Amino acid sequence: LGLYRDARAVVSLTASFRDNLVSRGIVPEKIHFVPNGIDPAEWHLDEDGPSKCFAKWDGEFVVSYIGTHGMAHNLETFLEAAGLLQGREGIRFLTVGDGAEFENLKALKEKMRLDNVTMTGLVPHVEARRYLGACDASVVILRNSELFKTVIPSKIFEAMAARKPIILAVRGEARRIVEEAGAGICVEPENPQQLADAVLRLRDDPDMRKRLGENGRRAVLANYNRIQLAGRMLEVLSTAVDG
Repeated sequence: LGLYRDARAVVSLTASFRDNLVSRGIVPEKIHFVPNGIDPAEWHLDEDGPSKCFAKWDGEFVVSYIGTHGMAHNLETFLEAAGLLQGREGIRFLTVGDGAEFENLKALKEKMRLDNVTMTGLVPHVEARRYLGACDASVVILRNSELFKTVIPSKIFEAMAARKPIILAVRGEARRIVEEAGAGICVEPENPQQLADAVLRLRDDPDMRKRLGENGRRAVLANYNRIQLAGRMLEVLSTAVDG
């Protein structure tokens, strides 16, 4: 705590971290909340994206997870939700990315005989963005842990910037952001039935999908625009130097 006490200014990436520091005796006035964000200009929808990415799945409702396949991300629940919807035609579960658990998850997919799941593995960043732009909904998921109540997955901002409705299976601060923005459906972590139900709700309600997507885009422009956040960071640094 000595470093925090001696610092002229402290920047917190989450409100939870800020509250924790205050509870441990750090002066609130010198703690500045500057969250991560995204450059919305990088997320123009690619009109050719769906045809390039999903030609063989034409007409299917595609729900994606795009990112690291690690121990923290609890993608077993994603696969279990796909299993619950295995008999429903026209729904495709997609994972894009790699990680420490990728091979285990791929083996689980084969064991469960999930023919409604596609796992691309690692792809170039520009291609991952194209997949996000072409899907119908984006899943953001973590394990049910007290630790993850304090984190903000960057996938939230990417989906919001791309106008994609979010299915969020994370508790705490991430849920607050999505709910306040009206950008998605929040479900309990490690609950495949709730995740599957959310997929069906979004598939059956295109008006909801559009509304949630537009809400997310507006929230990014208003509160999570990286250019504006960089300006706030500059103000903090300038104040600290002048002080």
